[in-house]
Amino acid sequence: MKQIKIGLVVLLMTASAQLFAQTNTDKIIGKWQSEEKAVLEVYLTTGNNFAAKQLSAIKQKGKQNNGKIVAKGITVAGKEYNGIVINPKDNKEYKANWTISDDGKNLKMKVKWGLLSFKETWIKF
Repeated sequence: MKQIKIGLVVLLMTASAQLFAQTNTDKIIGKWQSEEKAVLEVYLTTGNNFAAKQLSAIKQKGKQNNGKIVAKGITVAGKEYNGIVINPKDNKEYKANWTISDDGKNLKMKVKWGLLSFKETWIKF
């Protein structure tokens, strides 16, 4: 009987820890700062899809992109996210993936076009 009680306690502790643990879905949502000091917001759209839009920029030439969607169709794929990055200057779209650091403070983005790629790290507010 004592073993059953101990087993139940362990089971309840494990279940409650999982309920309060932050999921991959939760980690990407929020405000991030790009390397160019633009503030970006990643938010949930439909289902388990995410998008990102630029909220503000420090540099004058970047301010024209405030309010524009800069990423869309972002989905969770294991420990990373896959989606589309949109160049706000010409609206061209590129495949990209993002990986969040273990502490949840850095979001590493890799944009691919052909044989070339571009990397950038966003920092969470």
